[in-house]
Amino acid sequence: MCADYVEERIMQHTRLNQSRLVVGVALVVIAVVLFVFARGDTATAGIVALGILGLTSIAISRRG
Repeated sequence: MCADYVEERIMQHTRLNQSRLVVGVALVVIAVVLFVFARGDTATAGIVALGILGLTSIAISRRG
């Protein structure tokens, strides 16, 4: 019974890391698209914020 619990927790952790990776990549892609098509200082701040969030999410997903 204990082994089943541990295996289930490992699977949940793996799925969570995969989700974090997908979200991180999506945020970086959105930041790149905004950089290419958006103009203005406000857009630049948003691009930087999305890029940092995306890279952080990717780093966290790869850590585990």
